[in-house]
Amino acid sequence: WYQKSAQEDNSMAMCNLAYCYQYGIYLEQNYDLAFNLYQMSANAENSMGQYYLGCCYQEGIAITKDKFKAFELFDKSARADNKLAQCNIGLCYQYGKGTPKDEEKAFIWYRKSAEAGNIIAKNQLAYCYSTGLGVKKDETKAFKWFKESAGGGHVSAQYNLGVYYNFGIGTETDKVQAKLWYEIAIEGGHDGAKDRL
Repeated sequence: WYQKSAQEDNSMAMCNLAYCYQYGIYLEQNYDLAFNLYQMSANAENSMGQYYLGCCYQEGIAITKDKFKAFELFDKSARADNKLAQCNIGLCYQYGKGTPKDEEKAFIWYRKSAEAGNIIAKNQLAYCYSTGLGVKKDETKAFKWFKESAGGGHVSAQYNLGVYYNFGIGTETDKVQAKLWYEIAIEGGHDGAKDRL
């Protein structure tokens, strides 16, 4: 279906077909074909195509790494309300990848992505509140966002939620909840959580 729709210039089908080629889902893995399809999708103003093409430039998949081109594509996609790209643009601003470092802009994009439901952005937003990155430090808000991200399955957030419960940061101390979240983080593969039990 994706192949037929992609041949009919359906930009979302092109993006989905590219994803299948990139990861070898139902098709033989082919990075060059994936890149070309992402590019066609992005050129048709598809925000997911722009996002994944940005990832190709960021990671050097079938193209030479180019953090500036990656940023440009993430920016286009983020402005089209793509929550994945919004989180990535936040990372670009936080670490100065493809753009000058700007912690306030990083915070703004993380918040936008988190409010749209992205669990990675929720964790990043919690980090911003916990450290004062681009915003006034607020442990209560950090706790809230770690809890939302942890509930969505983000392993680092699960560990951090355990820490917050354990030491009463941004919430009441609750050793039972701390132990529970450490155990969940361990199940998810977080090695540091083992040291907390």
